[in-house]
Formats: sequence, structure tokens, C-alpha cells
Amino acid sequence: MSRMSWDKLLNSKRVGEEGNAYEGEKLRSPYLVDVDRIIYSSHFRSLQDKTQVYPLAKSDYVRTRLTHSLEVAGVGRSLGFAVGEYIINKYDLKNISVHDFGYILQAAGYAHDIGNPPFGHLGEEAIKEFFKSHKDRFLANISEAEYNNLITFDGNSQGFRIITNLAGWDSQGGLRLTYATLASFCKYPRSFVDAGVLAQYKKDKGIEYIVGGSKSGILQSEKAIFENMAMELGLIRLIEGESIFFRHPLAFLLESADDICYCVADVEDAFFVNLISLKEAESLLAPIARSPKKYEGDSRKRTSELRSQSFYKSMDDRKKVEWLRGKAISNLIEAVREVFIANEEAILRGEFNNELLKLTIFAEEIKEVKTFATAHIYSSHDKTNGEIMGIEVISGVMEELCNVIDKFSHPKSVRINRLLSRKIDPKKSYYENLVSIVDIISEFTDRNILSFLKVLKGG
Repeated sequence: MSRMSWDKLLNSKRVGEEGNAYEGEKLRSPYLVDVDRIIYSSHFRSLQDKTQVYPLAKSDYVRTRLTHSLEVAGVGRSLGFAVGEYIINKYDLKNISVHDFGYILQAAGYAHDIGNPPFGHLGEEAIKEFFKSHKDRFLANISEAEYNNLITFDGNSQGFRIITNLAGWDSQGGLRLTYATLASFCKYPRSFVDAGVLAQYKKDKGIEYIVGGSKSGILQSEKAIFENMAMELGLIRLIEGESIFFRHPLAFLLESADDICYCVADVEDAFFVNLISLKEAESLLAPIARSPKKYEGDSRKRTSELRSQSFYKSMDDRKKVEWLRGKAISNLIEAVREVFIANEEAILRGEFNNELLKLTIFAEEIKEVKTFATAHIYSSHDKTNGEIMGIEVISGVMEELCNVIDKFSHPKSVRINRLLSRKIDPKKSYYENLVSIVDIISEFTDRNILSFLKVLKGG
């Protein structure tokens, strides 16, 4: 029976370098070096002007991708501390500390959205739809496999490409992160796998879905790096002959950190932009902030009991929501820790096929938050107006850049190419230039791409 080992899973060897990272680093943990390499990268800084939920938000209170990533890194670090002591003691691990577990997840948290294009998930959809709708015009000269690579664009695979290839001073390894951090980043540890092969695997296993296998998190251009990383860490290959692996155990914790932050924070942001009332925010967060382990009764009773407390009544409305957010996150961290430890053996065997949050004592409350957010937050008029603009901006810039490929010597194309951080090169294949365009789009911030489109249109 296949089983992963923590000794191998915590491998500090770096992408693009030989040997163990501990050999060349004397003063800092190699995983703390990962933290620093990410936060000092220009790709990470650009997240300060990328959409989390509300495009081009005017309120200083609303989260951007940068503030969201800082929060995910903080929760991830806490989860690393929470499980690290247990794992170290259980397996008598040497040359690793509780802080190292925290640093790995902190670094992965900083990087987890680094591949997101402008305007958040809407930006991902805009890129995919542009390629789908322009197949005959711009994509006639590429293979079907290359076409599929473009129409399945995703921030996760682009993020892996950035940190292992595009970012950093040397393209050989990108930021040169440790394998442990890189694998913890990989929520979807697979490259392209034929849909029929995936369907047969699920049928053979009697499962409805593959955890971490719902989409490709690795592009073909980074497949070799991914495969080497998986081999070094001893990840479990799910399908023989295919580049699809079971997640690194710490990737489950990163997924939980991300879900915790966006579920709770989106409610707080919605309150601060007057999209929902205090009563609605309380009904969603109080049942999580008041753990059923300590306070009896159903969610409504826990909420009403909190409202009666003098310390709570003395706060103004904003302080109440901030308090609810803080307590909810704290309780969810503890709940995820318990579920991870309970299922750690199954995870190491590659037999755990679920999300940690769905097995916590707050599973129903989290489900209610997500249902409410989908119906009342993510479909708000302000958000929708910004998304429509985002679609038009990204599509407009992509069309102009694709025209540069087709008409490279045109005076406008020559001048557009001068402005680009990554040049369109007639010596490259058509597909390689299309990938360069995706890289260019992904590196834009919301406001920068808006300004760039005005330049392209002569505005």
C-alpha cells in the first residue's frame, strides 16, 4: 500500500537547485526564505490592485487580493503551528520545527492567488471565453491540445507557472521555492488528463469526484518541474502513466485557510459596503463565533445568547462585526486542526477524498454562509457592474495583442510591442506568443489594464 512519509514531504530542496536547502542557509529556515522570496516579488505586490470580490472598490475597508492573501497566509501559519507539534511528536521528526510548518503554509498562502488575472475569477472566465469565441480568427494555426490549454486558463496553473518560471531573476526555477512549499501551494496537483481517463478512474474507485482533481493546476510548460517535485516528495500518483497526484497533506490545510478567509471576510466586507445588515452578518457569523462545544443550543439560540451579552451590546456595529470575524476564524482554525489530525493517516495513504471544513462541527454553518453569499453578495449590482466592465477591458486588450501577432510589422503593432513587459516575438510559434499574451494579461492589475486599454484605443 502506498503511503507518504513526512520525512520526504518536508523536503527543502529547491526548484532549479541541487542539494538540500538547509546546506546553504545558516541563519533562516529554508521555508522562511520562501516567505521572503514571495513577499518581495513584484507579482505579489501587484495583488494590491487586483479584485477579491468588488472590482475597483472605492472603500478602504474592502479586501483586495493582497489583503486576502495576507490573511490566508496568517491563518495558514496558525494551522501549521496547530498541526506541526502533533506531527513532530508522533513521528519523532528531526531538523524540523513547529515554526517550519507555519512558514511552509505562510509562504503557500502568500502565493496561492499570485496567478490570478485582473478582476479576479471573472478575469479567468473572460480569458477562457475570449479564446473560445475567437478560435477561427486567432487560434486556427495551433493544435487542439494547445487550444485546450488556453480555454482552460486558471489562476492556479498560472500561479504555478509564475513562481516556478516567470518570477525571480532566473527563469530556471522562478523564485526557486522549496518543494515542500511548492507542493503545499498545489491545490490541483495534475496537468492535462483526458476526461475519459478521469471518468474511468472515478468509476473504478466508486467516487463522484477526485479531491484536487477537478481541474488542471499545472500547464504543460511546467509539467517537468511538477513531476520532479512530486517524485522528490513521494506524492502518490493516482493514475498510472498520467500526471495526476494525490495532494500534499499541507495543501488540505491551505485550502481550508483560503475557504475560512473568504467565507468569513466576504460577510464582513459586505457589511462594510452596506450590502447586508448587522442582523444578517450576526446570523451568519455568530453561530461560528459561539462554538457549540461551549455554548449549547442551535445556531439561532447561540446568536440570541450573544446579543444579550453586555460586552457585545457595548460595541458599535463595526466593532461587533470585527469581533465576530475574529472569533469565527479562531474557532474554525481549531476545528480544522481536529479534523486534520483525525484523518492524517488516511491523508498519508491517499485515501482522504473530502475537504477538511466539510467535516468540522461548523460544516452546516459554513454551507449556510456560502449559500447566502452566492445569492446576496456575489450577485450584487455593484459587483455585477464592475464585472461587466472587467470582461470588456480584458477582451479588448487581448484582441489588440492578438492583432500584434497577426500584423507584427504594422506601425501600431510595433509601438504596442514597445510597451509590453513581455515581447511578442515573430521568431516564436503562434502558440508561444498566445501564452505570452496570457502572461501579460495576468501581470496587469485592475487599474493598469484599464489604463492600458485606453492607450490602445487612443483614449
